[in-house]
Amino acid sequence: MHKELINIAAESLQLEDIYLHSSILERSSDLQTNRNMPEDLEQQDMMEINAELLECKNSSDEKINILRALVKFGARFVTGDKDNQTIYATLEATFAAEYTVLDNLPEDTLEEFLNFNAVHDVWPFWREHTYHVANAANLPRPNIPLVAGQLFQPLPITEEI
Repeated sequence: MHKELINIAAESLQLEDIYLHSSILERSSDLQTNRNMPEDLEQQDMMEINAELLECKNSSDEKINILRALVKFGARFVTGDKDNQTIYATLEATFAAEYTVLDNLPEDTLEEFLNFNAVHDVWPFWREHTYHVANAANLPRPNIPLVAGQLFQPLPITEEI
């Protein structure tokens, strides 16, 4: 994590919106309720970040650039080892964080910002969504830690323009 680059980006971007972009819940037919969970059930986590630079118009009909970060999180409950796994349930959600671009930024600065700020901006939404869906689906409550950056290593950013 390069704090100086993150600070530069934070001064050049303004958070406009965060919303649920897509969501998936899949459950194995072997898992009827959370009362028949296997004792060796483990949680696996994933995260992926994609970014898009969008050209839009504001209410005054002026051109503005919007950086939309699509941050996808996943948690699944599995048993077995790497070569012989049984997946009992999968929760995935992609959240969009949209930022107005006030000043153009180099790619490395944007990557640092997205890997740190965008993830932390949407992290509470992922935690709330996951707890709600798991409870409504009668699944085990996932373990969603407080700080995303300690759980995941930075990933390459996929840019689409």
